Amino acid sequence: GPLGMFYIYAYAFNNIRSVRLEALLLSLLSIVVLVVIKELNEQFKEKIKVVLPVELVLMIATSVACYCADMESTYGLDVVGPIPEGIPPPQSPPMNVLADVVIEGFGIAVVGYAASIMLAQ
Repeated sequence: GPLGMFYIYAYAFNNIRSVRLEALLLSLLSIVVLVVIKELNEQFKEKIKVVLPVELVLMIATSVACYCADMESTYGLDVVGPIPEGIPPPQSPPMNVLADVVIEGFGIAVVGYAASIMLAQ
């Protein structure tokens, strides 16, 4: 809804004690690596001929690290399990969420419209 952001923050702070320390540290380390490498890319973009897709490399590295460290059994963290093969058949979304989608979509449309007006000037 309109105040959804505040509900999200309230939920996060109410459940702060249920955060897994291992997952938090891995997430913070990933954010630090992303920020540092992005800054280094900006600083040395004249000297670097090819820009690495840092996000993809970090995703692969953390996936390999989680697999090698056996995070699922050692720390009880949920690691991606079996991924189904193929593309699921198309189906229509449930109609009971239509009102929520329209409300959220309207907010996004207003922000997008305001941003395009700002850029046009």
